[in-house]
Amino acid sequence: MHQTETPTPLAALLEEGERALRAGDTIEARNLFRQITETDPQNAAAWLGIARSVRPYQEKRNLLLRVLELEPDHQAAQTMLAEVEARIEAGELLAPRILPPVPEGTPEAEPASPEVAYCYRHPDRETLLHCIQCENPICVECVRPAAVGQLCPDCALQRRPRNYQVSPKDTIIATIAAIGAGFLATLGMLLFVLNIPFFGIIIAFIAAPAYAELFVRLLDRLTRAKRGQNMQIAASVGLVLGLSPTLLVGVIAGGFTLLIVGIFTVLCISTTVARLR
Repeated sequence: MHQTETPTPLAALLEEGERALRAGDTIEARNLFRQITETDPQNAAAWLGIARSVRPYQEKRNLLLRVLELEPDHQAAQTMLAEVEARIEAGELLAPRILPPVPEGTPEAEPASPEVAYCYRHPDRETLLHCIQCENPICVECVRPAAVGQLCPDCALQRRPRNYQVSPKDTIIATIAAIGAGFLATLGMLLFVLNIPFFGIIIAFIAAPAYAELFVRLLDRLTRAKRGQNMQIAASVGLVLGLSPTLLVGVIAGGFTLLIVGIFTVLCISTTVARLR
């Protein structure tokens, strides 16, 4: 007895993306195709779908090259790439917008008079600028420059690399881990380093960057290598809190003790911030 095969989740997403493209909903199509590539980066059909859903020709070209990197003999991608490169050579930046099909028998609408556009984040501001991806009107303050034009803040955030998309959970994990790392460093300083004042300075210069490097590697495992300003702030605050007992001892004792604590704290935090950039 023949059984109908149930489509896999990725195949179902691919089919939904194709339906969205046919309906002219490029934003929904692009989101569906990107879900596939996040799960299966080797899925050439999904990369091709993204290429068909974006308007900037340069971005289309990069995506099509990705398809051909995965499947060098992909005929549709080769044909589309040749057309896109011709458009780029002609000086064109954006492909025509994909419009939903018009049902048969629908009378042609009369040209509408131009409407005043208002920024979608600041409704009191008139603007002539639009996001090249979602086409929402945006004011000068909301413009996020991109290689192919201007983006709205929401689309710019979506295009950020995944390791720069930091959630509140990631910042909490970074803060807690930094507090723990700072507290361990405090124990080491109090038990060993502060008891040998002169050599303690040398040890602080060597140990602080190495300790910060180990901490960042641990943080990468805990947060999947998240980066950015929020991670830098969370890690710095956590380290200061964890090192606070040592800082207090340094302030009270003064002299070499304060110098050692200061050197270790500054080098540890600055190295962490640099690595999380």
